[in-house]
This record gives sequence, C-alpha cells and structure tokens, in this order.
Amino acid sequence: MRKVLVLLGVFAFMFTLVGCEEETKEVEIIEEPEEVVELTELVMSGVEDAVVFKNSSYNVLDGITVVGNDEIDYTEFVKVYISGCGVDEDNNLYTTDKATCYIEYIAVIDGIFIKNSREVEIR
Repeated sequence: MRKVLVLLGVFAFMFTLVGCEEETKEVEIIEEPEEVVELTELVMSGVEDAVVFKNSSYNVLDGITVVGNDEIDYTEFVKVYISGCGVDEDNNLYTTDKATCYIEYIAVIDGIFIKNSREVEIR
C-alpha cells in the first residue's frame, strides 16, 4: 500500500510539473510605415567668402552641403562654375597667382533649384 501511495505521489508531482510549463506565445510586431516626406525645399550651407594664400591647397567643394527638407543629403548633385580662376579635375583651386575667384554652386533635384555664390581671394 505504501508503494502505491508513493507511486501516486510521484505521478501527482510529475503532472504538477508538466502543468506548470510556461506557455509562450509568438507576438507579431507591426511597424507603422514611415511617412514619406515630399522634397519641396533645398538648403545649401558652407558657402562663404574666403581668403586663400598663394600655393596653398583649396578644394572649392570642401564644406559645401545641400540637404533637402526630407533630410537627405544631396551634396553629390552640386555643380560648380568658376570665373577668374582655374580648378583641376578634383575641384582644387589653382593658387599659384593672386586673383579673385567667383564661384557659383548650383543643384537641381527633382525640379527644385538652389543656387549660391561666393568670392575666394588668392593673396
């Protein structure tokens, strides 16, 4: 009789353990789609007059950025037009002679146009 009671006790204990297992549920997280911001405005920064000394290095694109209201960087679309000085294929200004350079920066993205200019004096 004692063996039967012990055996019943063991079975009851096992059923208790099996019944206590945690049930896990898979929860699907649904992310809301990001709101698409339409590009309506561009902001160009870093365009300020400068003084450069002869035979120094000066890249006319250093510091120039164009960012849209959609927070995307459009700097790679900037075109540079220079008068009064020359530049090499990497947009480095020729600084061997004294001169005043007029630099114009233009970017057009999705029909939105921005233009800015500055003077760089080589002393």
